[in-house]
Amino acid sequence: MPEFRRYLVNIDSISTHQLFADCLVIGAGIAGLRAAIEAAERCNVIIVCKDTLENSNTWKAQGGIASVLDKADTFELHIADTINTGCGMSDEGVVSFVVRQGPELIEQLLSWGTEFDLIDGRIATTLEGGHSLPRIAHAHGDETGRIIAEALIRKVRQNSNIRIIENFYSIDLLTNDGNECVGIIGYDKHRPHGADQIIWAANTILATGGAGQLYRETTNPEVATGDGIAMAYRAGAILQDMEFMQFHPTTLYIAGASRP
Repeated sequence: MPEFRRYLVNIDSISTHQLFADCLVIGAGIAGLRAAIEAAERCNVIIVCKDTLENSNTWKAQGGIASVLDKADTFELHIADTINTGCGMSDEGVVSFVVRQGPELIEQLLSWGTEFDLIDGRIATTLEGGHSLPRIAHAHGDETGRIIAEALIRKVRQNSNIRIIENFYSIDLLTNDGNECVGIIGYDKHRPHGADQIIWAANTILATGGAGQLYRETTNPEVATGDGIAMAYRAGAILQDMEFMQFHPTTLYIAGASRP
């Protein structure tokens, strides 16, 4: 068993259950589910999430996905629009990487059963803010997040290499003397009266989503409390661009105004 650092709890002083995985994914939104599917092609995977797979920012998301899907559109135009809208603060390498992978991954989601809105058998696209051409794909109108999540959850549940543990509250990342992550300690609400649980993992993917619930005004679900960010910070990870927090216009604070 690896040596580990002790953060919130003294692991030696409590009774814990232990599991082992080649890859541990913490979080079950689009990032965590997609990472688990990819990793399961090579090894066994455990996904943990603090609620059910159906309770995430992804599931609640109403907007669409931007991608070059029309013949009149180009990667170069999409990259330029993104960098321009980012006011020069975007990482151009990351922007290019994401934009160029977009069409292939959209088609992959379609092949996995994602019910995108279609016109004459092709994915319909709309023109939205920040874009010079129509390139936003939707599913069931404004239920894009839920429809994508449903397709990914079906894919995950069908994979024998993936074990899903819902209602699992991750407490802290465990690191060895080399400051490498070797798993997590958490609280498994499935066990009688609850129980502490250690999951040792050769690889750990942190995909816990955002922290909208830190603010009074938010459209994020109740699970978006920033636990993963805090765990990463305590484990010594470098946090970047923490000042960027998205707020939907419906939560714009105006004194005395009602909240739609």
